[in-house]
Amino acid sequence: MKTTLKNVVRTFLVASVLTVGFGLLPVSMVNAAAPVVPTTGYGLNDSKNAPLPGHDSTAIAPYETVVSVINFVLGFLGIIAVIIILIAGFKWMTAGGKDEQVESAQKMLIQGVIGLVIILSAWGIAQYAFSVPATIIK
Repeated sequence: MKTTLKNVVRTFLVASVLTVGFGLLPVSMVNAAAPVVPTTGYGLNDSKNAPLPGHDSTAIAPYETVVSVINFVLGFLGIIAVIIILIAGFKWMTAGGKDEQVESAQKMLIQGVIGLVIILSAWGIAQYAFSVPATIIK
């Protein structure tokens, strides 16, 4: 039974990593109705200041990049915490009344919930901390 649980957990982790990996692949949007025509010439001097055709020339503020990275990392950690809670519940349900396994599952469940609370607190603090520069910069 132990090897089956390890195989299920391993398969689930591999599937989730692949899902997250493929979810992060860039997707380009194609707008066939309105072709982009550059407004400047194609000389060397003109191309230095002109944006690339089809690309937005607006820059992203550094704090927005940091907020995106923090949100992604905390979201990924939240998913891991929920998976730990689900594994603990599965372990508890399949314990079959064995006290050692039930106690192990309870400890794992408590640790998963504590981890989730810490992650949510960190997310709230980060959101509050980065909301101040957003109002100052804009």
